[in-house]
Amino acid sequence: MNTLKRMLLPVWNERLWVGLTIMLGVVTAGLNLSRPLLFGLIVGELVKLDPEQKVNSYVWLYICSWGMSWTVSLLIRYIGAKLDQRILAQMRVDVLAHLLHIPLLENERQPNGRIQAYISSDLPTWTRLYGTLLAQIVHSVVQLAGASVALVNFDPEMTLMILPFLLLGSLAPLFISKLMVKVNRTAQDSLSQAFETLSGLIRGTGDLRFLHAEKWGIERFRKVCVRSQCAEVKRTLAQSLMQVCAAFSEIAAYVLVLWWGGKRVLRNEMQISELVGFLVTIEMIFFSARNASDLASEVYSAWASAQRVLAFLSISVKERSATKEGDLVIRELSFRYPGEQKDAVCSVNCTLRKGEVIVILGESGSGKSTFLKLISGEYAPTSGAIVSEGTASRISSFVGQDPLLFDVSIRDNLSLGRKVDWRIVEELAEQFS
Repeated sequence: MNTLKRMLLPVWNERLWVGLTIMLGVVTAGLNLSRPLLFGLIVGELVKLDPEQKVNSYVWLYICSWGMSWTVSLLIRYIGAKLDQRILAQMRVDVLAHLLHIPLLENERQPNGRIQAYISSDLPTWTRLYGTLLAQIVHSVVQLAGASVALVNFDPEMTLMILPFLLLGSLAPLFISKLMVKVNRTAQDSLSQAFETLSGLIRGTGDLRFLHAEKWGIERFRKVCVRSQCAEVKRTLAQSLMQVCAAFSEIAAYVLVLWWGGKRVLRNEMQISELVGFLVTIEMIFFSARNASDLASEVYSAWASAQRVLAFLSISVKERSATKEGDLVIRELSFRYPGEQKDAVCSVNCTLRKGEVIVILGESGSGKSTFLKLISGEYAPTSGAIVSEGTASRISSFVGQDPLLFDVSIRDNLSLGRKVDWRIVEELAEQFS
């Protein structure tokens, strides 16, 4: 499944909320488009020598349009935030679940802080696309289409005159889409590297202090922060260039309309109310073009974040299988870490009998831990085999040498969510205390 399909999957899963968000975006665009028409009608009534009562009705409609826009905007923000957070919470759980189910070797290859960067930075950037950004995109597209139709009805000739400027402001983000995705990906990779470096340094704080290497740790973190800073500056510059293009096209269109429309008003070829309505409608249409640059930047950031997370989620999971409960016969067992030139475990042959206490001795780095991970089934051998000669099947467990207490009660640490007979637990606790 490619990146686009996997990014659209949450939209389908939350289709009711997404549909409501789209509908509200259309309503907001309609309300915004009503105001240029009302504004033009108000001005048209005011320039008459004897304004009728209609102007009061138009003013109240104008005020009501603003009030309804603010109400719908608040509703969009609430629904968008709710949708974002629903998807974000599920994706965070999915990332942790995937981490716990991929092979241990792949798990260990994840740099310190990488998963934290996914959860705290990449996923919020990605999932914002489904609620808040989605409503803004729909709003901008509908408003752009509606304002274009309104401009043609006002004056087709002037509409054609500003069309090149409108295309420049709207389509500029598309021309540099690949560059923007690359710039955003680089910035997020740099930020992730800063997280990873910080996480490793925090874990090694004691060693840095004991070895008087605080300056080395600070300097290492400073370098990754500088790289992240440079990447963020490039991203900001690229986004600013898009905004400059949109602003230039908008100002040029205003100047052209004021010059050409003003001449037509002076020649009595156009009513001043029509010119005002045209100018206000231009604001609607160029708001969408101006907004397109900002939305494009956020979409590119979401795309880059999705690529990073989906690359992690694409790692194949490992199914935990039952093993026979009995002796383990090890035949020509070898294992080599990816990218290494030398085996960590080489041609081991032995039999581990059920119930025996076995001591494995060796120098640091000689492969003791790797051998234990192989016989526990967490690592797959590069060559050779481990054969169980038992009959009954069970799920094997492996208890490592580094104890860990989770931030829960002792009871929860002992049970880990399983239903257990606490009398047996208490007896064992007393026996080993």
